[in-house]
Amino acid sequence: MSLLTMTQNVADETLIAERPTSVIGNADKFARQCLSLLNKVGDEIKEKHAWETLIKEENLVTDGSGSYIIGTDVFTDGDYESFVSESGWNATQNRSMDLLNSRQWQNLINSTISNTGITTFFRIRNNDLLIKEDNSGDTLNMEYRSSFWITNSSLTPQAAFSDDTDTSLFPEDLLETGLRYYLKIQRGLPAVVEFDLYIDKIARLQALDIPREIIGPKPNRLFLVNIPDTGVGL
Repeated sequence: MSLLTMTQNVADETLIAERPTSVIGNADKFARQCLSLLNKVGDEIKEKHAWETLIKEENLVTDGSGSYIIGTDVFTDGDYESFVSESGWNATQNRSMDLLNSRQWQNLINSTISNTGITTFFRIRNNDLLIKEDNSGDTLNMEYRSSFWITNSSLTPQAAFSDDTDTSLFPEDLLETGLRYYLKIQRGLPAVVEFDLYIDKIARLQALDIPREIIGPKPNRLFLVNIPDTGVGL
């Protein structure tokens, strides 16, 4: 459902104003207000939870420098929000990457004992991705949370609505509920029902977004082994 459709739906439901024929570039106060509030609602929803729909994968080929600027050398799409813990993987060395805290990192780089080994350690500090030991030519895979929750007609992610055909990565009915709530609040109208519905929808979406572990005994699948169909001597 597009930006224009969501705005028209809310106009029809609330009867606050006539339904607009466009939103972007429209000088009408209602259209401009809906655009501003929908961007506000989307940003608000984004901050409520680490949504799976906003998680992206980054691939970095190292140069051995040990330090990479976020936004310039790595995570270059301009949408980096935060790193997804335990998602780092050194594909070249075929081993995981260990994220260190401040104390662990300082101990690693300042220890008088040799800290050269097979493990790839890293830390995100300020606006840099720091890696130790950093071998030139390694391919690193990692996941991060994107700040872009909108897509245009070409399915390109972006941070705010810029065209009437833009759509949201969040459910449109959730954005419409949030828009109805804020429209009524700004006009001094009763909005308790809309507020409760808005909060309930966010909570339900959060619950559905979080994977649940199996309760009770379950197989140990920490190490995955692929057994071929033939040639195993059976």
